[in-house]
Amino acid sequence: SISDLDGEGKLRVLTAWNHEVSLEHTAYRVLEETSPTAAEMFPVLARQQTHISNDPINRYEWTYSPPDVDADRTNLKVSATLRVNGADLLTLIYDRASSSEALLSVSSQMLVNITYDVVGRPVYWVPVSPLVPVNVTYDHWGHITSWVRGNHSEEYKYDKFLRLESVAYADGTKVNYDYRDKLTKPEKVTHPSGRAYGLVYDDAGSLRQVVTPKGSAYTLHLTTSLGFYRLILALPIDSIALQMRLDERGRILSVSLPGRGGTLLYQYNELGEISAELYGHGYTEYNYHESGLVKTARTKHSHNDIRTDYRYHGGLVKEMRLRYGPKSDLHNVKLKFQYDVSARLRKIEGDINSNSLKEVYIRFDNQTGVLQLVSDLRIIRNNILETMLQNPKKHFVNTRKQDNYGRLSQVDMTLQGRTVYLMQLKYDNRNRISERLIEVAGRREGLNITYMADGQILEASGKHTWLYSYDENGNIVSHTDKGYMESLEYDECDRVVSVGTTQVEYDERGFVIRIDDQNFEYNTKGQLISAWHSGEKFTFTLGYDHYGRVSVYRDHLNNVTQIIYGRPDLPDLITHLHNPHSGSTASLLYDDMNHLLAVDQDDGRYFIASDQNGTPIAIFDDMGSQIRSQVWSPFGHLIDYAGTDMWIGIGPWGGFYEPHSGIVIIKGHAYHPKILQWMTPRWEHLTLTTRHVTDVFVYRFMNNNPFNLPSDLIKHYYTDVSDWLELYGIDLSRVLGSEYHEATMVKPRPVIAVENLGASEVVSGLYCQYRAGVNHLHDLSFYSQSHIQRSMGAWNGAPISRQASIFGPGVLVSDINGRVLVTAIGEDDFSGVIGDVVRTVLNNSIILDVSATHSGLDTFYFIKDSRDRAGEDIQHLRRLSGIFNVTTSETERAHEISMSTPTARLVIMYGERMQRARRRILKELEDRAEAVAWERETALVLGGRPGNHAWTAVEAAQLMRDGRVPGYVASHIHSTTLYPILASDASNIIFKHETARKRRGSRRKSRKKSWRQRKKGSRLKSNTT
Repeated sequence: SISDLDGEGKLRVLTAWNHEVSLEHTAYRVLEETSPTAAEMFPVLARQQTHISNDPINRYEWTYSPPDVDADRTNLKVSATLRVNGADLLTLIYDRASSSEALLSVSSQMLVNITYDVVGRPVYWVPVSPLVPVNVTYDHWGHITSWVRGNHSEEYKYDKFLRLESVAYADGTKVNYDYRDKLTKPEKVTHPSGRAYGLVYDDAGSLRQVVTPKGSAYTLHLTTSLGFYRLILALPIDSIALQMRLDERGRILSVSLPGRGGTLLYQYNELGEISAELYGHGYTEYNYHESGLVKTARTKHSHNDIRTDYRYHGGLVKEMRLRYGPKSDLHNVKLKFQYDVSARLRKIEGDINSNSLKEVYIRFDNQTGVLQLVSDLRIIRNNILETMLQNPKKHFVNTRKQDNYGRLSQVDMTLQGRTVYLMQLKYDNRNRISERLIEVAGRREGLNITYMADGQILEASGKHTWLYSYDENGNIVSHTDKGYMESLEYDECDRVVSVGTTQVEYDERGFVIRIDDQNFEYNTKGQLISAWHSGEKFTFTLGYDHYGRVSVYRDHLNNVTQIIYGRPDLPDLITHLHNPHSGSTASLLYDDMNHLLAVDQDDGRYFIASDQNGTPIAIFDDMGSQIRSQVWSPFGHLIDYAGTDMWIGIGPWGGFYEPHSGIVIIKGHAYHPKILQWMTPRWEHLTLTTRHVTDVFVYRFMNNNPFNLPSDLIKHYYTDVSDWLELYGIDLSRVLGSEYHEATMVKPRPVIAVENLGASEVVSGLYCQYRAGVNHLHDLSFYSQSHIQRSMGAWNGAPISRQASIFGPGVLVSDINGRVLVTAIGEDDFSGVIGDVVRTVLNNSIILDVSATHSGLDTFYFIKDSRDRAGEDIQHLRRLSGIFNVTTSETERAHEISMSTPTARLVIMYGERMQRARRRILKELEDRAEAVAWERETALVLGGRPGNHAWTAVEAAQLMRDGRVPGYVASHIHSTTLYPILASDASNIIFKHETARKRRGSRRKSRKKSWRQRKKGSRLKSNTT
């Protein structure tokens, strides 16, 4: 994008796809009565306009009124009106006499009134009745000391150094923080149950380690290496550590799984966009339009080949095509999208296998962006606490109510004038669901939920009763259902290893590969790709697209389903399920909470009743007859159902539900209700900017409280005007044209989100000014916010520890066009022996683009032209013998010196040609990877699991006996010459029969030969003429 500032002070951001956002200032009319000159001299940001292809799609502006001063000039009122797309939306009024602000609707109804103390801090929020107000108190330093909203409260205490000492809650529980010396960050966090977590920091105050109540340590740190940053996330078992390489902008270069589990490699084009992901037997490649928008995304793994083509208008996706490979039995899909004048999605149409899909119309409010229509289902907001969904004839009516705290309290579904589904919810004083009543077709079932002091589910009692108990680290050690108790055991990494008599097995990557008779296989990205039952009860396979979404499902019954995501604005919603064998297609419709509401099939429409988390509870036909009912445990296990076997693809928490195993896949991550945890570690929990001490439990599912979604627990303070507006259906991110359009952009997703871990990125000053302006437009107040303490809640983490470079502080080794440059940083160690030796030995040497990681150490290779320099360098390096381990070796090819530091190994070769050395090293790494691949294949077959190759019985016997199969060779899938980091990756290897390779080789030679013959013939012909 390009940022510029015109002569009138208008700040613009223009994209290559003809999307323009401008910010404009106007005279500050509040100052007009005091000084018209001052009003012009101090303009205020007041307007944002958004254009797409030169068409205006959004205008967001504040119009300020002159101050209203009474006769004796003792009172002053200032007002501003927010206009969106030419119509008034909100009015903000400041009253100096009462030191308050009021936010009014377009009909002049007060939405919320905020009272400030004498120093301008907000202390009291009064919303529309019957919503419950909020009160906040401060100490004289400006720290929040209490927050109260009805029966909810939090009290904050600070020590003499003004550090947060404790947070006390309305239920009498308390979180305590202990500090060492004068550190500003806590050394220990003690939860209400008494579980204490130790926190270890580096000298800069960044978090290096979290020690659990059991004493196990989770480690995370970032190290400056040669040409990249190296991030390590390690579980208590040393061998289970994820390693990531990041560049200076914080982009992921590669992800190495624990053990020898494989490497995921990212490639970027000249514009810094992801061009490819290479992993094991699969890859994803991206092609872009000249504008920088994704043109094609293709994902190929094993037998799944999914290509998505995009066409745009002004950055808006107007067409999406799905293709599944030339030999696939799947049908091609084409979806077309139309948008309204505000560039919001209006219509979805298309075809599958040239058969037209039913058109789906969508309508959003032109100002607020609130959803008003899906298909023929209208969404009507009766009042601030009641929303109704209904079809044109009102045969279907779904009424949703909120309580006085703005929380979901009741859902009432009627069909043909008869109530078929009712759900009622009550909450405790920690904002957690304490009671739930569900009535399906006249049958009622209540559930009372109690929690541990730390918030995990302790008991859910009703017709079905579930009991849970926990260990010192908060792991579930037993759960009871219908009086039957199962015990769970955990290893040092806090992951389940047994449930009752059922054993749980992991591979070296930390992925669950077996639960009793259920077996699982994953790709290098950690996506579950297949599963089978040892007793041949089921098998299924899953294929994923470039977003990591399940896109193809096959099972042992020859069922094939194409899962289609047809909402560019909500890319994770499944909109269509297509069976290519029968040609049938189901269209899925969602409400404004993104809960599944209806399924349109060839035989009619079916309505779905969902619980508070989007879990389907019952299915009804258009006449109100119950087709299917489902009862789920709090952790998503289907314990009972009645009716047909109708499968709608959606399961607990709105995830993709696999019916044979009960697995739920949520945003590409597999969860198994049998073991009550994720099947692969959720490493991204550790890399987020905001995280809690319990996030180190990377296998734990929703912190063992899946009955309440985390987002519902976090957002309940209502100390910001935007929080109140969301209760009234106004979300500013859906009002500002620059914001809601950005959410529809097609962008590659890294497998792990990494925030703020790079060194720095050069950003235009005008663009920074633009972002600050957009943030200002989000701020609905005449007051500026305090920077002392802007939010409430418990302590939420510290930056990840950054360790010194491989030679320690002060020594910077740079790669300058393939040559090494050693420079000093600061006054640290460079003037000492380390800096002196490193500079003398490595300066101006050639650094190869080949590196490998073994046993947690990165290995780098250097070449020096003269073989005679080896002796001199050895003498220098001996000065480091007490610090680093230095060894030497000599061959006919070259002299080598190897030096090992705590984080890396350096190999210096003397007198060897660069290309020859590169080929030799790659060959050594490839041989090592091939040996590992054969070893792994042998172990798989010995363990009764299918290997990476379909071996015959005779071949399998040979493999188990000899560790290899005669006639087969290991072949690297992705070129190690192009991608040298994959040379040592055993997951980059497949086994091919030598005769097949020879046939392909002979065909290639034949093609080359025929080409040469044609060229030779053409030359003879020209010479003859």
